[in-house]
Amino acid sequence: MKNLVVFFLVILLFLFSGCQRGTGSLSSEFSETSNLAVVTADIGKTLDDLQRQNPSYEFLHLNGYDFSAESLGSPGGTFAYVFFGTQVGPGLEEMAPRYGKQLKCAGIYTTVEKIFSITNNGAVSIEEFLLSIGIDIKDSDRVTFWAGWIFFDYMNYSMAINTKDIGSDVYAIPTVKIEKSFPLIIKDEELWASNYELCTDLMDTGD
Repeated sequence: MKNLVVFFLVILLFLFSGCQRGTGSLSSEFSETSNLAVVTADIGKTLDDLQRQNPSYEFLHLNGYDFSAESLGSPGGTFAYVFFGTQVGPGLEEMAPRYGKQLKCAGIYTTVEKIFSITNNGAVSIEEFLLSIGIDIKDSDRVTFWAGWIFFDYMNYSMAINTKDIGSDVYAIPTVKIEKSFPLIIKDEELWASNYELCTDLMDTGD
């Protein structure tokens, strides 16, 4: 009986040490899932609620991949609530008086390091970065490149990373490595579309 107990203890120790010595992908995934949950906790809250919650925040027009990201945040900071993107339509500040109770936070403007722990120890290749979250760079259905931006889905959100590789071919894989300070836009596509409908509604009324 004693030998059997020792045997099971050895097996448990082996399994535990194996998890500890592994690639770290499992623990990394748990870490990133937790980070994402914290960062996106306010997605879905109304503009009015977020203004009351953050009275010092201002309306911001941040750089999107082909639009101005209409946001609420602290100027010069690395975090903002994003509601929609616009090129020629009304901005968030114009929308606020009429639609403050209807506009819902549809995303977050932040930096890569706030979500993806693989960048904590320095820049990594795009291939390594994507593989760390289970995406093969050759899987064109899950990842897209455009004008230095990387687009992919992760945990039911649309992600867009600005690699700042402006000189690259528009549709080519950016040649730079992913750095923790790179801008990251996290989007809930349904909320984004709903907010844009309100934006279109305001344009249609002509007010």
